[in-house]
Amino acid sequence: MLIIFSFSVTIFSIILILHFHYQIGHLHYMDEIKQLKAVVFKNIKSITKIVFTSCFVIFIYTYFVAEKKYISTSNVFVFGEQSSSVSELKSLAMQFGVSSPVGGIGKMFFDSPDLIAKITTSRDALYPLINSEFLIKNEIKTLKDHLEQGDEKHIAVSYKKLKRNIGISIDKRSGIISYSIISNDPQLSYDINSKLIEIVNQRYIDIKKAQTTSKREFISERLISFESQLKESEEEIKNFKELNRFYNTSPELTLELNTLSRNNRVIEQMYILLKEQLETTKIEEVENAEPLIIIDKPNIPHKKHSPSTSSNLIYTFLLSTIFSILYYNNREKKLV
Repeated sequence: MLIIFSFSVTIFSIILILHFHYQIGHLHYMDEIKQLKAVVFKNIKSITKIVFTSCFVIFIYTYFVAEKKYISTSNVFVFGEQSSSVSELKSLAMQFGVSSPVGGIGKMFFDSPDLIAKITTSRDALYPLINSEFLIKNEIKTLKDHLEQGDEKHIAVSYKKLKRNIGISIDKRSGIISYSIISNDPQLSYDINSKLIEIVNQRYIDIKKAQTTSKREFISERLISFESQLKESEEEIKNFKELNRFYNTSPELTLELNTLSRNNRVIEQMYILLKEQLETTKIEEVENAEPLIIIDKPNIPHKKHSPSTSSNLIYTFLLSTIFSILYYNNREKKLV
């Protein structure tokens, strides 16, 4: 609201200044400036009264009447990197012609900060937040009731209002996610910020758990398949050597054995990597218990964020001064 007000005042001031320059551009500059000075000195008391009154009214409105907004900020961090063993597994799987689960192994991993940002503004995160109870002005009530005062009682209305008051930024280098929560009460801003982190954390855990479960099931299935293939491959090599005891003397038999051995090594390597990944997945399930690391806890803001009394006074001073000077200047011209 303050940004819109400041922008509007600035644009209006620029228009008035351009109008002022346009007027004096068609007259003799020196005479016009002298006349303008004379008008200012002649009406200095009236101009001062207008400026003072305007600034006083804006000060009273901004400081006592206008709804104050407070921002609670916090910073969180989440890991979302793909391990090297997964890259090796994916590469070998492609070489061996093994199909990966829905979307492929590579797509099972995602950019965690971007995912957190999406989760934060999703209905799955904000709807539970809207229905949560908070202590608001010495009264316990849901955020939905607080946001829908005088409006139609519909959660979609609250969702849009709350979403507008949540700011998210991501540092691409460090992966740190910054939250800023705006409300008309400092304690409420803090409470919403804390509750939002809690809900997002739980939602992220649920998503990661579903992802890890899908990954573990896929690895387990492939592990059983490769274990069977490995036994068959080893049995095939054993039978080949038993049937062809003098294979060293035959280039064709040597080539066939090399082919069988190469396939056996690929299957064995895939089997080992799958075993490692299965253990890694089990560890991930434990690590996913608290994926979000809170770097800066939500703060209770002690100073209001908006409206800015000083900015409003400066804009009002400039606007009222320009307007009053133009008013008395035009009035003097009409009298002449």
